[in-house]
Amino acid sequence: MIYPIVIDPKFLKKLDDDNSMTKKIGDFFKVNREFLSDFFILIDDKEKSLESEYNKIIEEGEKYRAGSIIALELKKMKVLGKKIEIETDKKLSPVDNVLSKLKTENVNNIVEFPNYFNNEFVMSKKNLSKKYLRNMSYDEITSEICSMTRFAKKICFIDPNIPYDLLSLNVECRKKEPNILNIINFKKVEFSKHFGIPKSLQAAKNYEFTLNTIIGKIYENSFFKDKVEFYIYTTINDGKLYKLKQFCRSEQQRSKWDEIPKMLTELITEISPKPVKVEVKKHHKYDEINKARDDVYDRAIYALDINSCLEVRKGLDFFDPKNKKKVRNEKNYYFRMCIDDYEKSAVTSVLGHEHYKSSFK
Repeated sequence: MIYPIVIDPKFLKKLDDDNSMTKKIGDFFKVNREFLSDFFILIDDKEKSLESEYNKIIEEGEKYRAGSIIALELKKMKVLGKKIEIETDKKLSPVDNVLSKLKTENVNNIVEFPNYFNNEFVMSKKNLSKKYLRNMSYDEITSEICSMTRFAKKICFIDPNIPYDLLSLNVECRKKEPNILNIINFKKVEFSKHFGIPKSLQAAKNYEFTLNTIIGKIYENSFFKDKVEFYIYTTINDGKLYKLKQFCRSEQQRSKWDEIPKMLTELITEISPKPVKVEVKKHHKYDEINKARDDVYDRAIYALDINSCLEVRKGLDFFDPKNKKKVRNEKNYYFRMCIDDYEKSAVTSVLGHEHYKSSFK
């Protein structure tokens, strides 16, 4: 969960006159300093009105000692990329315009001093814990995702399993003599219906339903709407498809194999309610610096421009259209906020992998 922070400059200017409030705010930043760039985002208007006032308070530090300390903390958030400007009406003061816009867009749990201290809803321990989806409602799950993505313009979905659960590659691999040409359009839903494989069919439907739902919800709740860019990063591991590839002997079969990324892109384009760029990468990459092989096993929703990452396990197929709750009733599906820089770099390592291209020896 990411919480927007909106602080009235007038409030900061009066802090020196209220020792009790100064201590409360000092304690808030002391407790949450480690997580400021992960759990919070500073909100301003397009004219950067609040930032301008915070800078003035910093410049007049001798006059506003307590307020300038807090203003410096807010400045650090901007440096770390956790500040955005949103469109607001100009009817009220800048801070009231920002708050009004957030509340109009149904953003709850705004860190707004001094009101926050009437209901201290930020719980770092809970935010760091795994949130098991079977214990959450459909609305709670979409709310968790949108709290992170509503303030971002570049949203990445990372899941190396997508080709195997949307296309029919691993289904065909189960046959004694698989044939790439049997996979008409590679659409797993159609293929599974034809061959009567209910488990495979449901896996494909879960992915289709989940991707369609979360892309639609993210767009619906975004502050940037048509400026949002959606990306899907996935991989193909030839080792998992060794048997199928072995039987690609003719030029026609090999040519069909080369169309896998294109077919996947076309299928996801049909599923998604908004434009999405699909990147199919090689599963393995050799890391020259660390002299190690880099695999892709992380699944996540990553807001690139604000550097926020939500780990998604077991994958981006956590919704089930057949379930009454719409949520898969499996204990191993969970969300977890990633806050460690190494962890985040591991999740996004797939962006640096080469694009998938088949090779036949």
